[in-house]
Amino acid sequence: MLAESGHSMHLRLTRDEDGRPVDALHVHGYVPREESQVLEKAIWAGLGEGTDMPKSLGELGCGQRSEPLAITQLLLLYHLLEAAR
Repeated sequence: MLAESGHSMHLRLTRDEDGRPVDALHVHGYVPREESQVLEKAIWAGLGEGTDMPKSLGELGCGQRSEPLAITQLLLLYHLLEAAR
């Protein structure tokens, strides 16, 4: 999934407060909407839901949408569904 992300996000190995290694995912907010949408569609396709992606993903209210929020929501959904399987 990350291989298709282009410039939309990157994964870095860092350390937590106790010095243990952890993965840190940075979803970029400056990426053009078209590139973010490609990533969103790839994540949604990986879920295998076979339905249209919900329009409410990334909604902030007042007609505003956050692409990084939508990507984060999709990644969380992916991990929740994987944990349930």
